[in-house]
Amino acid sequence: MTGDGHPTEAQRAEARDRFVRLRGGTLSKCELQVWLQEDPAHVAAWAEVEALWGEMRAPGERLAEAEAGALSVYLAAMDRGARRRRVLRGGAVAVLALGIGLGGLWLRQPHLLQDLGADYVSARGERRSVSLPDGSQVLLDAGSAIRVDMDGPDRLLRLLRGAASFEVTRSPRPFRVRFGEGEVTVHGTVFDVRLLEDGGQIVLRQGRVSVRYPGLPAEQPLVPGEQFSVDGPGWPSVEAVDLAEASGWQDGRFAFYRMRLGDLVATLERYLPGRILIPSRDLRDRRVSGSFDLDHPEAALEALRDTVGLTITRLPGSVRVLHP
Repeated sequence: MTGDGHPTEAQRAEARDRFVRLRGGTLSKCELQVWLQEDPAHVAAWAEVEALWGEMRAPGERLAEAEAGALSVYLAAMDRGARRRRVLRGGAVAVLALGIGLGGLWLRQPHLLQDLGADYVSARGERRSVSLPDGSQVLLDAGSAIRVDMDGPDRLLRLLRGAASFEVTRSPRPFRVRFGEGEVTVHGTVFDVRLLEDGGQIVLRQGRVSVRYPGLPAEQPLVPGEQFSVDGPGWPSVEAVDLAEASGWQDGRFAFYRMRLGDLVATLERYLPGRILIPSRDLRDRRVSGSFDLDHPEAALEALRDTVGLTITRLPGSVRVLHP
């Protein structure tokens, strides 16, 4: 508690995190109210975040109104032969158009609020090297973000988006990386973490780590050459992998085996301008295998279209919609 009602940077970051979680449905209004009542500075920090969102939202609403017509035509075309999709018309047109209509700002920075709460962010198409205060090294994949807290008894990082490789210096202080609902505890090692829509992947290249994840009765240890994966409601798996392939993204080559199409497209999107949308959950959940050159993402997207049998519809504002 600050006592004077002025939020600290940590409280501002906490407010941004709660704002994103509230909009994403992982924080309830009751939980938010409890936090707001803890300190007047929390109220002030929350007001700052709402003001920022208001500034972002206004131009988006104007653009949404202008582009709703084009989006309505597209949704109407999708609706032919599938009348059950009529629920998308009306309210959903406005919602989707708003997401698309945020225009330049939203399309260039779709994760703006999340990035405000991050310590290190890589741009689209950029793989960025970062040196942490303890001497550890991080390589961020394109369009990725991490938050770092070195002030407590543990060295604590959170992967907010994308993927990262960590080369951790030895220290008596534990080094922990949180990803979604999971956490990796490190003991001086080299490993990769990838955040997926419904889970994540850990690849251990050197040293040793242990992984905690909801549902596991105990921490899961890994040895070099093993990958921990969870990408849906099923049980987490541990399997041996080819390290050259599993870490190939660091040199611009991404290999994948039975990966959800939604997660694969999210990886590609971080290397391309604009947005790539997949309205169908069934299509997002389809499993695909292969590899592509991250330095030529447009060619990779076209190859994916031809291999899987997709149609790509292009909308205003560099938006691509994938459908069968």
